[in-house]
Amino acid sequence: MKTKTQPRKTRSDKKPVFTKVKSDAKWELGNGNGNIGNTMPWYLHPVKKDSFNKSWLSSYDRACEHIQKLKLKPEQYTLWNLVSKK
Repeated sequence: MKTKTQPRKTRSDKKPVFTKVKSDAKWELGNGNGNIGNTMPWYLHPVKKDSFNKSWLSSYDRACEHIQKLKLKPEQYTLWNLVSKK
């Protein structure tokens, strides 16, 4: 008998989980014209293609607001935070 994997559930009051990255490759694609990582260190990426637009955001709080506004579930996005390469 096959077992189904359960979708992960998150309490509505829980803050979104994010991944810290040191590579600025995703941010270089942001405007193609310089380093957007200096002003927009948060990147919201859709899991399924074309479910919503990719977003570069200025703060974690702004990312939380954006996720709430779009009514996204944790399995629909990944959130990345650009950290310094030091």
